[in-house]
Amino acid sequence: MTEPAPPPLAPEAAPSSADAPPARRRFVLARLATAVRRQDWFTVLVEIAVVVLGVVIGFQVTAWGQGRADQAREQEYLRQFRADLDQTEQVFDDNEAFIRQTEAATVSLLLPYRTGERPPRDSLQAWLSFAIAVDVPYAVVETAEALVETGDLNLIRDDSLRAAITGYLALWERQSAYMESNATIARGFVTDLSRRVDIGRPLDLSFLPDRDSLEAEGWAFPFLKTADPFPLDVEAFYADPEAYQALTGLYHRRHLLRFNRDGFRRELVALRERMDRAAPRGPGG
Repeated sequence: MTEPAPPPLAPEAAPSSADAPPARRRFVLARLATAVRRQDWFTVLVEIAVVVLGVVIGFQVTAWGQGRADQAREQEYLRQFRADLDQTEQVFDDNEAFIRQTEAATVSLLLPYRTGERPPRDSLQAWLSFAIAVDVPYAVVETAEALVETGDLNLIRDDSLRAAITGYLALWERQSAYMESNATIARGFVTDLSRRVDIGRPLDLSFLPDRDSLEAEGWAFPFLKTADPFPLDVEAFYADPEAYQALTGLYHRRHLLRFNRDGFRRELVALRERMDRAAPRGPGG
């Protein structure tokens, strides 16, 4: 009776890549120990040099890879920051158009005090509807704040650009505080003015330009269809010194709002131009 053949021997597993470095280290250490025992100092120096060189090369490769990753993150931060500057400038441009309307309306309201000529009531109502509006622009600073808060500002290799970004943030904190303060005072003058004249009727003229379609969609305010309980009296308005004080205060605060906004906008434009003039440096730069 034929005996069954023994199972084939499993091939020896090849050493894994994880085992290779320890094996190489043992091999190098064994050669080094042998050379020391033989007092073969030249071989000892060569082996030590090989080990040191390998360590140095490993650190260099790691640092090179980290450097490329950091430079890629730097470029992405700068791209996002540049987009934030563009968006902020658009916000400020929109605010400029708004302020021009409100300033023109306020000036139109103030001129009759000096000339003695009285405008039609409809014009007075339309000017009031714009004069009472107060708006504060905002800056998009999320990327700059993230750079500072996370410590990634150190990724920006240009020392002067790092300083410019932190200065930009600090300037926005100051100017936004000034603008909010001036806007609060301006709204106080609007409140004073509302005690002198019914601002509901001017709002009807200004903010419901397409009244028919809005009414069809249910957006019309029912009370605006009724008779004005306090009809605007042009002569009484221009004979009221408190209305004049409210308008002049409103004009002054709006002027300060423009001053604060324009000061920040100049810094924004200068920073963006500085970034545009700088030579672009990619991950390999």
